[in-house]
This record gives sequence, structure tokens and C-alpha cells, in this order.
Amino acid sequence: MKKLKTAAVTAVMIGICSLLGGCTAVQVNERMYVQMMGLSEEDGECVLCVQVCSTESAPDEPPVYEFYEGRGEGFRQAAADIEQKNGRELFFGHCTLAALDKNFLYSTEDIKLLMGERISPGCRVCCSDDPGEFLSRKSSGESEKNIGADVISGELDQYEKRGQYKEVTLKDVCIMADKAAPGVLPAFFDEKIGSGAVAFSTGENKEVLYLSANETALCNMLKEENGAEFSVLGGTVKTDKVSNAVYLQTGENILNISINAECTLTETGNSHSLSDYETEAENAITAALSELLNKAEASEMTEAVTGVKTEKGTVFNCNVNVKIKSSDRIR
Repeated sequence: MKKLKTAAVTAVMIGICSLLGGCTAVQVNERMYVQMMGLSEEDGECVLCVQVCSTESAPDEPPVYEFYEGRGEGFRQAAADIEQKNGRELFFGHCTLAALDKNFLYSTEDIKLLMGERISPGCRVCCSDDPGEFLSRKSSGESEKNIGADVISGELDQYEKRGQYKEVTLKDVCIMADKAAPGVLPAFFDEKIGSGAVAFSTGENKEVLYLSANETALCNMLKEENGAEFSVLGGTVKTDKVSNAVYLQTGENILNISINAECTLTETGNSHSLSDYETEAENAITAALSELLNKAEASEMTEAVTGVKTEKGTVFNCNVNVKIKSSDRIR
């Protein structure tokens, strides 16, 4: 008798759980699956832009993407605005890229809150002047469909291989915000993604310093990232291994930067002498690095670029040593 009562209670509990589950479960067609999102601040409001997979996408055809925008006092309110307008729930678990404008980038508390919104910590982050415009870009041709996250990710991967992009994730940005640390983010500007980066500080100067693709490659070299490519004497040199020493001379306001780069000549140019390429590469990198450091100091962004906090009027002492190994093209 006791076993029968136990079984009956168990059956009732299972029935109740099933009913509750049926009432609260969200069906696939009741959700909008976010692939990319953009966040900006305008007139004190949070503006959320999302690109989602269309429910009308055919299984045997490339996905079709839709674009939506919402506003509110914060991220959650802006998301609710989109949900209310469309009658479907936003799901951020598949979001692969978040584009932030400089105003949102400096909203450290808002950035920290994103980690509690079921967005993957590994979601890529970049900076954009206009996240909405970035997410709503159309492909060229007759179809003029929204450019999807898969295409953008492919572009970013190519820039990363050339040393012109260093992946920054939502987790990385949250750590920067939590520690009030300056940093460098990939950027979308001049109609290109991965065309450069922005450096941002944590002081009163809430601006961003835009870096070109070559300047971004130099920033990555300062962080001992490999893969940067440079044009030298009409040829192409790629860094295989970079080691640095960056230190500030106490009391003299001199920042010493020593870069040692082991490279490969991947494409020949106007010379057949490896030493010519080495000398030219050293001169070109030294000159470009000095220009970058002066540009960073003028915008109070030296710490973001070098990782060392300096004072105004710092003297930069750069020493670059490049070794290029033999390739099949040069004997």
C-alpha cells in the first residue's frame, strides 16, 4: 500500500512538472536568435540593434537575416522594446559579435551587466562609430541581403592571420571595465571591419584613438603577437616570433622599447639580399613605431598601446632588430 501511494504521488508530481513545463517552454518560432548585436548610447538612452536569423530561411539555402532596433534606459529595457514590438523573445546564446560605440564603451557598469544576460563570454567585441549601420549593411548584387555574422567572422579571421586584428571577447572587455584598465579593440570604420582598432583610456578623456591596419599590427607586435605582415622593398615580410622589452627609466621620463622579430620573406621584391630586407624592415618599423607612440601620447593613450603608464613629454627610445630567414625564393 505504501508503494502504491508513493507511485501515485510521483505520478502526480510528474504530471504537474509536465504541465508547468508546457506552460513556460518557449517554442522555436517564438524566439529571435541573435547572431550579432550593436550597443550605443544616444541622449541618455541605450540603443540595442540586433541581427537575427529569419524564420523564413529555407533549410537548403543561405540564411536570411533580419535587423531590429530597440531603445530603453538600459540593455534589458532596450531588449524588451524589441520583444514587445515583434511579439517574440530575444535569445542571445548564439550571438557571435557585439559592436559597441565609444559612449557605451565607457559605460563600465553597463558592460559588466552584459555578463548576466546569457551572452557567451567568448562573444567577439569590436568598436564602431555606428553599430546600427554596421549591422544593417547589405551585400552587393541583386539580392542586397543583410551581411551575416558568418561572413563578418570570416573577414575577421583573415585580418587576424595578417596580424592586423587581435580577438577581444566580452569577457576581456568586462575584465578591462572591472579593473578600469585601458585597452585596444578591433574597430569598424571607413566601411571595413578589421581595418584597424581603437585605443581607449580610463581617464577623463573619454575619446578613442583610431589606428590604421599597420598601426594595429604594431600594437600587436608590442604585445608579442605574431603574424604581422609588412611591405618591404616591394616584397612581403611576415613576423614568425616577436619578443619585446618595454620599460620606463625611473626619474628620466624615457620609455625604452626593444623589439626582436624573427621573420620570413613570403614574397620577393626589389632585392635578392636578405640583409637589405632586414635593414629596410628595421628602419620602417622603427619609424612607424615612433610615429604611433607620438600619436598615442598626444591623445593620452600611451598606456593603452604599450601597457606602460607614462607622463606628458615622455621620450621614446625605440630599438628594432629584425632577422629574416632564408626562403625558397631567395638563395
